[in-house]
Amino acid sequence: MSTATATFVEVARDRRWRAFDWQLLLYLVLLVGFGTVMGFSANYQAIGGDGGLSQTVKTLIWT
Repeated sequence: MSTATATFVEVARDRRWRAFDWQLLLYLVLLVGFGTVMGFSANYQAIGGDGGLSQTVKTLIWT
């Protein structure tokens, strides 16, 4: 009889992904997206004589 054996690394890798919280990752991505939209909308101005870039874009460029 042959038995299937896995190395410690393979077992640890499988265990790590089994324990990964996909729902928490989804909530994190949604919160980051929501925060980005809120930051953009709070700084939104009609394109004027300041070079055509919004304050959000300027902040992202210089950080």
